[in-house]
Amino acid sequence: MNKICKKLQDSLAAEGIVSLQQDETARRHVEECEECFLFLEATRELASAFENLPKLDAPDEVVDRLLARPELKQPSAVFERRARLWRYGKILFLSGATAAMVLLSIPTLMKSNRAVLQVRE
Repeated sequence: MNKICKKLQDSLAAEGIVSLQQDETARRHVEECEECFLFLEATRELASAFENLPKLDAPDEVVDRLLARPELKQPSAVFERRARLWRYGKILFLSGATAAMVLLSIPTLMKSNRAVLQVRE
């Protein structure tokens, strides 16, 4: 499976067949790639099977017990870790950009200092 197939199949799994309606390149790929065509057909069959299932309402007691679970109220550890990495990533990026600007301005400052020294002499 190449990168295009992986991306297309991930998109189909996440968004369903709707993802093909918006992407002409993906539609062409499905026409040419047997593996992706078979994946699309399996996705269609699965979607059809889910649509044909009877609609059921969960009992109120089950819904209340699920909503009362503390792990559903708090962000997951993975989410917390990603948020922390995102914050640190922004800080590192800004620190790096600041350091780069300082380093890039040093030659300009050196030239202007030389010019001032030459004028004074």
